[in-house]
Amino acid sequence: MDIILAYSPSINRFVDEQDIVVHDIYSLLDHWQVQTWLRSGGKDTIVQAKTGDFILLVYLTDEEEEDLFDFLGFQESFGMPTDRATY
Repeated sequence: MDIILAYSPSINRFVDEQDIVVHDIYSLLDHWQVQTWLRSGGKDTIVQAKTGDFILLVYLTDEEEEDLFDFLGFQESFGMPTDRATY
């Protein structure tokens, strides 16, 4: 798998393996791919990005989201980057 992106419903964004928030998912995927995945109920799905990379889309559980927010708060408190505009 080239990239793993997890969807956080609380912030309506995807995060990568390093817990970096990806603001523009459409730089990687077509709109229809994201909408089809969301309509499927967020089942783990492999899609092919515009770049040719394969991306595993997963849905964060409540516990995983809580851990993510703890991590992001820790990162921000030290001035470390927690997001990127494009991937």
